[in-house]
Amino acid sequence: MVDVLAEHIYYEGELPVAWSTLEALPEWPVLARLNQADEELLEVISGQEQIRNDFVTDDEDSLTTRLGDIESKLNLVIDLVGQLLRQNLIIPAATQLRFNADGIVWRAGEGGPEVGALVMVELYPSMLIPRPIRLPGRVAAVTRGVVQVAFEGVGAPLADLIHKYVFRYHRRAVALARAARG
Repeated sequence: MVDVLAEHIYYEGELPVAWSTLEALPEWPVLARLNQADEELLEVISGQEQIRNDFVTDDEDSLTTRLGDIESKLNLVIDLVGQLLRQNLIIPAATQLRFNADGIVWRAGEGGPEVGALVMVELYPSMLIPRPIRLPGRVAAVTRGVVQVAFEGVGAPLADLIHKYVFRYHRRAVALARAARG
């Protein structure tokens, strides 16, 4: 059985995902621009999550409090802009999926890609910023509508950011499970 996620941890949940067929993998300059755009998006998402965690404190320092207030207002503005964008964009429905820097597995249903096809996967990692990361890959397996795509052309910096995204998700999931138990 094919396992495009290898033995690494992966994100498992519902996110919007779409795909399109490619005739060939993008040439190096195009692939570099795709990787750069994906890196920038994941860094922004990471920064938003980090900022929110940094200001959860009992510190009564007035500068920290003021910065936290400003950050809260900025987060509200970003959320409002995201809501406006989502109203004007066609974002695919959220789908149960698993992914990491190696690949993605999701249920495409009928009309999904065929084994061996080159595809461009568009994955929306955050609805706060409704913009997809675009990852080219090759369909490794299709079983009863479940598609497995092995990513190709993902550079080391982008792979590292995807690993960090997945690790943060995994860490939150473990913390929530522990909190629910006790």
